[in-house]
Amino acid sequence: VKKVRETFPPKHMEVSRSLTNYGRILIAMGKPAQAEPLLREAVEIARGVFAKDNWRPAESQVFLGAALAQQGRADEAARFLREGLREMNAVL
Repeated sequence: VKKVRETFPPKHMEVSRSLTNYGRILIAMGKPAQAEPLLREAVEIARGVFAKDNWRPAESQVFLGAALAQQGRADEAARFLREGLREMNAVL
């Protein structure tokens, strides 16, 4: 992530992709609390690039939902998971 941040502007889609991928790794390692802020930032950046109905922000949202679910925050997780799935279904 550090190298990507040094290479691209702060709100570039490659930064979002890198944050999402790192967040996924942290979730897989059982570190959802560490993944959450990275995934929130990834969603924010991706939403700035793709305003509506694109799989990139939806992907980040789904992983954010997974991170929240792993932390036992089911209600908050469900919102991100549902919206991400709806958006992915709409465009894929």
